[in-house]
Amino acid sequence: MHEVHNRIRELREEKHITQIRLSTELGVAQETISAYEQGRICPVYPHLLN
Repeated sequence: MHEVHNRIRELREEKHITQIRLSTELGVAQETISAYEQGRICPVYPHLLN
């Protein structure tokens, strides 16, 4: 099974979405998306439901 941070990156890349665009759509900083994808922090569920 994929870990969350790997899956976030995979889905973003499949959709051809940049970290900046995803951060804008989720209302978080680009650095937050980077941290999600690196596994440094785990996303909170309200951000995943948008």
